[in-house]
Amino acid sequence: MNHAPTENTVDLTNCDREPIHIPGAIQPHGLLIAFTEDDLRTVSISANLPNFAPLQPDALLGGALTEMFDAEHLVRLRNVLSEPGMIAGSPVALRFAEGTRAELNGSVHRHDDLVFLELETPERDVIDSHAFFGRTSGAIKRLQAAHSLESACVAAAREVRQITGFDRVKIYRFAADYSGQVIAEDRAEGTESFLGLHFPPSDIPVQARKLYTLNPLRMIPDVDYRPIPLLPDLNPRTGKPIDLSFAVLRSVSPIHLEYMRNIGMRGTMSISIMRGDRLWGLIACHNRTPRYASYDAR
Repeated sequence: MNHAPTENTVDLTNCDREPIHIPGAIQPHGLLIAFTEDDLRTVSISANLPNFAPLQPDALLGGALTEMFDAEHLVRLRNVLSEPGMIAGSPVALRFAEGTRAELNGSVHRHDDLVFLELETPERDVIDSHAFFGRTSGAIKRLQAAHSLESACVAAAREVRQITGFDRVKIYRFAADYSGQVIAEDRAEGTESFLGLHFPPSDIPVQARKLYTLNPLRMIPDVDYRPIPLLPDLNPRTGKPIDLSFAVLRSVSPIHLEYMRNIGMRGTMSISIMRGDRLWGLIACHNRTPRYASYDAR
């Protein structure tokens, strides 16, 4: 028997309408806290808070961030928020007042009259900062030395793969109708080539392209992750579900996750390439096993 899709059903015929900006959940490799800026009061916390500190979301909701973070580190957060022209993803290192004394890598952005704080545990095997700087600055110089679009794209794929370690990095260019073509790639031995392949506009739906335009980076370390709900999933300033358009930790479409499984990939990251205010293309990274790109690498 065939059943007509309901309003909330997501399938390949209505995926252009999937509300991917309000998933109500994040990925488990980080923690998200939403708060009001005027009084630093929490309005939503991801349910995995106990994985990062001996604290419970219910006990902290409605309370001030002063109850959660070390006083010295909270000053850092206030300083970031007071910076003129603070951009989305502004970095800040924070430490909880209780539990682990380790700093967490944080990023902050404003949206819908709330402030969003995203926190991740630093990589334990952090490479030497001087070596990392040398590698990334060298990559930038080699990109700047490219004399054509083709050579720049080839260099970009190679350098991003060197920095991040993904099995395949491809440069995906949009046509005027938003169909796409893979115009450059760098890949590990044994990884299938996508070079030259063409994809229809439906391969990346309208609302996904909109989010790529707003938020330049998306990462899914493990496509088999279990989403972590927001408690609660409600913005008190708008009365609507919390909009995670600018959140790096945002949980993603199950359709996309299934697509990645179908092509044999378990980790992915994408970086938007903008030309003015138009989405020109993507740097798409794939890995055959789960792959986490560190905060510094991103």
